[in-house]
Amino acid sequence: MPNSFRRGRVLVTLTATLAMIAACSGGSKGSTGTSGASSSSASTPPTAATTSAAASADTSSADLEAAAKKEGSLLFYASVTETSAKALADAFGKKYGIDTQVLRITSAQLADRFSAEAAAGAPAADAVLISRTGFTTEADSKGYLVPLKEAGIPGYPGDLPTQFIKDDEGTAVVMVQAAGIGYNTDLVKGDDIPKSWNDLLNPKWKGKIGVADPKSSASYVAEWNTVAQGVGSDFLSKLGAQKIKSYASGAPAAQALAAGEIAFNPMTLSSLINEPKAKGAPVDIVVPDLTSGAEVVLGIAAKAKHPNAARLFAQYALSQEGAKVLADAAGEISPYDAAKLPKDYHSPDLATALPMTNEILAKMGLG
Repeated sequence: MPNSFRRGRVLVTLTATLAMIAACSGGSKGSTGTSGASSSSASTPPTAATTSAAASADTSSADLEAAAKKEGSLLFYASVTETSAKALADAFGKKYGIDTQVLRITSAQLADRFSAEAAAGAPAADAVLISRTGFTTEADSKGYLVPLKEAGIPGYPGDLPTQFIKDDEGTAVVMVQAAGIGYNTDLVKGDDIPKSWNDLLNPKWKGKIGVADPKSSASYVAEWNTVAQGVGSDFLSKLGAQKIKSYASGAPAAQALAAGEIAFNPMTLSSLINEPKAKGAPVDIVVPDLTSGAEVVLGIAAKAKHPNAARLFAQYALSQEGAKVLADAAGEISPYDAAKLPKDYHSPDLATALPMTNEILAKMGLG
């Protein structure tokens, strides 16, 4: 399975994330895609507070578009699948005539790379798309990213549903990826196809369940905690008794599923399963009514080389049009289509789950 199927999560150390929560509460590289063509405009761009993405908040959309076209290019980092990242880059580039490049890397690599570049005062990426795990809050606090409400995006947040505006984290959700149970269709058939999380507890599946290591992402921990709260307090202990296997991330877990090494891969995403399924791999996914998921959020580099292009990109990605492009390419859900979410969907509750990380891992036998 190609590495582009790597799950879009970010590695945030527990210490750093807990510190962020306290303050606020008072895989492998994919390919680079290019699209669009650079162009220029006679319009005068906003001034070069242009070295900062936080340009004038009352810049009109027309002025911003003209300034972005004059800059002529954009680079963003993304931890979503390569297919969906490229689809968004192509659509944005075609719409505005801006040369748009995307570097698709894993969430952990994205966080490390962007932070290192920003700390050196020279971020290569103008914007980032990354899972909601607390990274944007931490990056905002260090001055690496500009909070979206302060970034001067015309009309922000527009018609974006309130539940997906995360001002306390300096960001907003551009795509929702509801977590489900992946299964190997050669090994699991008929009545054995799961309908709920409890179906994983059948003794016959002992040793045949594999998950992405929850330590690889704060979001995993929060998602497992959400499911446990809904299914029952002893669910994680019972699941741990099934001798589940742990993989470094979502990608190798999905690869193991396709290879028949495991029968089930719970807490995976449709975007990780649908692409190999379309290529003939014996995999499928069931998304229970009660679930959580990985929510993809957007950030603008505080010292973006192309600040106006970055703000225009943010405006587009957060629009109904842009969010649909991204979600459709990933086989996931736009925040504007919340009615398509499972009926008992819950956003990852990082503040509640992260202090319980060691407890959750121990119950799952992964401590």
